[in-house]
Amino acid sequence: MNKLVPILLVLVAAACGGAYMFLMRAPAGAEYTVEDLTVYPTEVPSGGKIYITALVKSARAGTVEVKFNIGGEEIPVETDFAEEGEEKLVAYEYPVSELGELQIRAGDLSRTVTVRTPQPARFEVTRLEVPSQVLKGSQTAVVAEVVNRGEMRGNY
Repeated sequence: MNKLVPILLVLVAAACGGAYMFLMRAPAGAEYTVEDLTVYPTEVPSGGKIYITALVKSARAGTVEVKFNIGGEEIPVETDFAEEGEEKLVAYEYPVSELGELQIRAGDLSRTVTVRTPQPARFEVTRLEVPSQVLKGSQTAVVAEVVNRGEMRGNY
């Protein structure tokens, strides 16, 4: 019996070590985990774009399809990993159109963006060059620089 105790201890230790390694790995079937999710801006006019960045850790080497869920639409982005456990930033640019709250998900993380009505065109004269004197009957040039401070196109 005394000879079996060391063998049993080794077997128990090996089983515990194996269980630890099993639990520390990504879930079965998972190719990656999302460590962080950033969306910018968090408020955007309709017709604008949001920029999504996920910090992804691979569960294996090779090409992995990172899935972003944007407002219920699943968008896969292929990313190559050289080795298991490698971390990479995966980015995606998304044009928004529908007003309201937009949910962005990647892995177990989610963020919300507010899509609002764009501000109408609003023009501002930022530079004006006018000659100090103009002779009657002669041609003259006036130079103006006009900037649209709104978010929509328009005429001035």
